[in-house]
Amino acid sequence: MATKVGRNDPCPCGSGKKSKLCHPDSTIIAYNIKLHISHGVPGIDDRTDNPVARATRNLMAEFQRFTSAAHAIMIHNGLLRWVGMFVLSTAQRIVFFPGFAAPFDRVAAHGDPKAAYDVDFALDHVTLDSDRRSWHLTQKVGGKRNRPAGKTLDVGDGRILWFGMTTSEPWEFRPVASEIVARADAPSNNAELQNRIATFNQAVGGAQAVEIQLPPPPKAARLALHLVATVARPGAPLYAGPQLCFPPTIGTPEPATADARAGLLRLSQEAEIQLLIAWVPGEVGTGVIFTPAAS
Repeated sequence: MATKVGRNDPCPCGSGKKSKLCHPDSTIIAYNIKLHISHGVPGIDDRTDNPVARATRNLMAEFQRFTSAAHAIMIHNGLLRWVGMFVLSTAQRIVFFPGFAAPFDRVAAHGDPKAAYDVDFALDHVTLDSDRRSWHLTQKVGGKRNRPAGKTLDVGDGRILWFGMTTSEPWEFRPVASEIVARADAPSNNAELQNRIATFNQAVGGAQAVEIQLPPPPKAARLALHLVATVARPGAPLYAGPQLCFPPTIGTPEPATADARAGLLRLSQEAEIQLLIAWVPGEVGTGVIFTPAAS
């Protein structure tokens, strides 16, 4: 639930100070997530780069309206870690706010020499365009905010293969705290502020959450954790290949989906996110690799 916190109210970050003394330049939007609290990390995640905070900022500060939201969580060794937050905008774009443990400040694209780049880029979110044919990366600040990321692939039965996301270890994703605090600069006009708070509450009030238990890692010298995101009509069969958006450094592991785990997140009557997570043989180094279904 999002509410406006008064300047003399206790700051929801848990500091014990009044809001005006703790975060005087921000309107505080507090939203508590209660997902298997006993397994979450006790305490408050009030960092501005947590996925709920970033989604809140896009709504409150930039008013990128969204109509629904969903949370994706992975469980590894009993610890809940963010995959990220998915939201559906009123413009029918699907936006993914990854739950990385630390901000990434550089992005590179390889493969097509004409479209290759390697630049400073503070990744904030990933957006699937309303036509479901292409997607792009967006940074919070900087000169060029958007970078094209590639094309999607129609894999039949009302399903669109969106992206693959590959990393070396689950610790690249932040633990889920027992309480999430989101802050955002908000409009000074109180009526407009209340309108945006209502929009936020409507979207997240019925937010779905999926927890995906990671399978035990197989015995291999080098492993990577690979996630595949597919957008489908609700009720469509789970897409499990053969195209699974592996980065070139990994190739096409066989069998690619052995002991893979899946989760579903419904955003609307027309859109559902299918997530598939598996350990695969290979090495990606540090960071996270996004791989498009088509270039």
